[in-house]
Amino acid sequence: MDFMSSFYDSKSGYATSPDTLEQWTVYTYIRSLAQLSAEDAVAAFYQLLWQGNAYPRDDVKGALQKVVAAPHFKEHQLKIINRCYYTLVNRWHLDGTQDRAIAKLILWLDHIPSERGQNAVTRTLRDALRVYQESDYYGVLRKNLYLLEGWNPEQEGHLGDRPFGDLLPEYFFLYEAGTRTSDIENAAEPLSDGIIYKRNQKIFQYRQDLSRFCESYTPQSLGPLPNPTQQLTPEQLCCAIKLYSPRREGSFRLQADQFKRTVKKLRTVGEWKEVIQHHAMQPIQQLSPNLQRLFRREFSQALNEFDDGLTMTRTIEIQIFSRLLNAIARDDDTRQEGTQFSRFFTAAGPAVITSLLLNLVLSCRMVRFELEKRFTDLHHKFAKASQATVQWLVEAFDHMNVALALNARYLTYFSLDSQGDSSIPNSV
Repeated sequence: MDFMSSFYDSKSGYATSPDTLEQWTVYTYIRSLAQLSAEDAVAAFYQLLWQGNAYPRDDVKGALQKVVAAPHFKEHQLKIINRCYYTLVNRWHLDGTQDRAIAKLILWLDHIPSERGQNAVTRTLRDALRVYQESDYYGVLRKNLYLLEGWNPEQEGHLGDRPFGDLLPEYFFLYEAGTRTSDIENAAEPLSDGIIYKRNQKIFQYRQDLSRFCESYTPQSLGPLPNPTQQLTPEQLCCAIKLYSPRREGSFRLQADQFKRTVKKLRTVGEWKEVIQHHAMQPIQQLSPNLQRLFRREFSQALNEFDDGLTMTRTIEIQIFSRLLNAIARDDDTRQEGTQFSRFFTAAGPAVITSLLLNLVLSCRMVRFELEKRFTDLHHKFAKASQATVQWLVEAFDHMNVALALNARYLTYFSLDSQGDSSIPNSV
């Protein structure tokens, strides 16, 4: 995993220190800026972090001076600056009408002035902002631009075939892991509510798009159909919907429910292993013996990391499912063309790989977050590749989008009343 990828991983070691009283004063002031007009809020934000001034709030100015003068400010400056940005961006995401303000706030750093500042506080702040602008923290913050309505990636200056990274807004399962760093995920104050709000909007919209497709598709359909995927043909999308639907007979959701009932009475890891390996292999019973042996070997190696005599706990359950998931989705190669995921994908196809992963996350919903982080790593790794050169990856992301959207209510994305959710028809 490279340095940038570790930013998406809550277990990567980027611990979050408790806020000092002075930091809390600064963050509270920044949060209050969301109540101002966009122009005034952006001006006040940079008056604080560029000029070191919060007129007429002398208490905020004094608090900021103490933050900057603290012995370990340089060590923590990137996280402090990052927290300032996400504090305001989060409020504006939740507002839903301040997308232009978010863009203005973030893009200011692309044209950061060269002036050094006239005193120690402003010089330190400006140096910190310049370091932040060149850091991976800013690279992740900038991905929030893709969540803005009407944001045109062409503003980024790409020419020719669109890069794969530009598809981020199409895949709701990248929103959380792909647009926040681990320090923001682990902050004591919720700073991802706005991102989650945007994600839930996208899920609902995508489910409606799938519904419209289902209502209009027939094998004899003529003319363009409202296909919400990037690469799947209407026939492929229809097959994917039928395969991943939680309402079909023998669906992955129903198999996961049966698995949970079966393991309730099991007490040790050893008792679990045989049951869970059989369950993990369920989606690939139709594969050739050679491919089945390949996946069985990967799953066995993952399970062998756990002592049979251990008492089964919820924590160990999550760890086991995480290992099984990473046996398929891990990226074990730094070469663009050489990931473990791509080899499995080529050997078994998108429907099989998606089925395996969906089966795992439905059986242990907590590993959905691990799944999102692994796909975010893939998105980051191939972000600059043209879509034409990674069509296999676009297809994989399309399949995962359909599978997770259809099963959203069973994966803790948000609660959907089965009677009142009109975004997916009963026929699916």
